[in-house]
Formats: sequence, structure tokens, C-alpha cells
Amino acid sequence: MNLVSIIIPAYNAGDYLKKCVYSILHQTYTDYEIIIIDDGSTDNTYQICEELASKDYRVKIHHQENRGVSIARNDGINYAIGKYIIFVDSDDMLSPQYLEILVRFAEKADLGIIGYTSQIENLETDTNVRHVYENPKNIIDGILCGVKYDGYLWNKIFQRSIIVENNLKFKENVTVWEDLLFVLEYLSCSSSVIVSESRLYYYRYRENSAVHVLDLDKYKSKYEVISEIKEKEFTQEVKSKSRVLCMYYEVTFSYLNQLVVRAQQLSEVDKILNSIDILEMLSCRKIVFVLKMIYLRLKSVNQHR
Repeated sequence: MNLVSIIIPAYNAGDYLKKCVYSILHQTYTDYEIIIIDDGSTDNTYQICEELASKDYRVKIHHQENRGVSIARNDGINYAIGKYIIFVDSDDMLSPQYLEILVRFAEKADLGIIGYTSQIENLETDTNVRHVYENPKNIIDGILCGVKYDGYLWNKIFQRSIIVENNLKFKENVTVWEDLLFVLEYLSCSSSVIVSESRLYYYRYRENSAVHVLDLDKYKSKYEVISEIKEKEFTQEVKSKSRVLCMYYEVTFSYLNQLVVRAQQLSEVDKILNSIDILEMLSCRKIVFVLKMIYLRLKSVNQHR
């Protein structure tokens, strides 16, 4: 059997970490190491980590100061010794067959992708899953176009050799979509992918997670990711200015619309309008005009509060 390194960044994960790790310890595939990076937690995560490590030699703990999920994952990669690498969020859970099936995929392709669900009762347990071979370029296009595929980490199995040989790392100053960049870079170094829609990963929907919290820094991180996608030109499809603009348009309007709905401070919008130099680069006067209209709408809402 080939060793799988399972990397779990954990920050104040005391409520769910045990369930997460127990779902791994009950896998039908048993040749793995669990690398938990305690990223400076202030709750009982430290104690839970030590308890888990004392019960199973495959659980390995690394405590560090809080430096963010990207650095935690990079550290996990450095500690990993397995042939394959899997990333798991500290509050999610796996079907018992998750590793067995993904390892089977990894033995035949550079990347294996599985389905996921936010409903724990929908987790599948059948090991005879349907799967198809895909060209990495098709996966990249599907991710960037928002069709069929996604850029998440936790439903995929990676070859450690590809990560190490190509010096792939998570961008440390990016707080959201850092997984998207990593997946795209990995795919650009791959030659084959196996995909299955079988739901073997349980993703816990969190209202206060990084995905759902309104934050200017997170908006700026998305903007930085989009800029890097444009710069690296992963496919012909994203070389054009129109594709980059489409992604930027969606992110910006989503954020500004939330500001309007929540009647946030005008200073937040000012910061955005002052930071969107990409619009000048693209000479997109129409978008600038619409953004200013949203700003005026928000200003009007605040004046009548």
C-alpha cells in the first residue's frame, strides 16, 4: 500500500476536530498519516490534538503561532512523507471509502477528484463508483468558467512528487481562493485526471466561515487571485481581457451588493473604488460608471437611515 499524507489545518477547531479525525481513523484504507497543523488556536484544540495523537501513532501534531491557513498547509506539505497528499478541513468528515477510492484513482492518474455533499446523510459508501478520465485543460476551463468542476482542495488527491518537483505552494498573503490558485497550478503540471461524482466528502456549511463573511481583505484577495490567473494564462480561454473582467465583475458586484443590502459604512465602498486599478487597465468605463451608481445608491440608503 502507498502512504497517504492527510493535511488538516486547525484553528479553534475544538467543536469538530475529533469527529473529523475519527472519520479518517475509520477508513477502509489504512496506510496514511494524519498531519494536524494547530495554527495558534486559543480554544481547546491543543488538548484535543494531543489526545488524538496519544491514541493513534498515525496522528502527528505540529503546533505553531497563528500564521494563516496557507502557511499551515505549506508546512503540512513540508512535513508530509506520503506518496499522495490529501487536504481536509478540520470540521468536515469523510465517507469510510473515501481514501480507498481516491488512492485507486491516484494510482492511475496525476489527480483524482471525488464528489461532496453538505448533507451528512447523503454520504455514499459504495466502492464501485463510476468515474471518467479527463484532460487537465478541460478541468481548468471548467473551473474558471464555473461549469461542472470546482477549485476546492478537499475533494481531490494529489501526487506529492508533482507538488515538490514543481515547487507548488499556497500563496501566503491570499486569504480566500488560495485553494483555487493551487489547484490550477497543479492541473497545469498534470497530464491526466480521474473524476467521479460519488459523494464521499462531507463539507460542513458554516455561516461564519471565510467563504460567507463580508470582508474587504477577502475581496482584495479575490482580486489578487484573478490578477494572477490573468498573468499566468493557464489556458487560452483566460488570456482575453473579457474573461478576466467577467470574473472581476462578478466578485466586485457581489461584494458591493452585500454592502448595499447591509447598509455598511461608505468608507468601505470608497476603499474599493480607490483600489480597482484593473478597471483603468481594461479601459472599462461602463463598469466604472455602474460601480459609481451603486455607490450613490448606498450613499442614499445611508442618508435616509
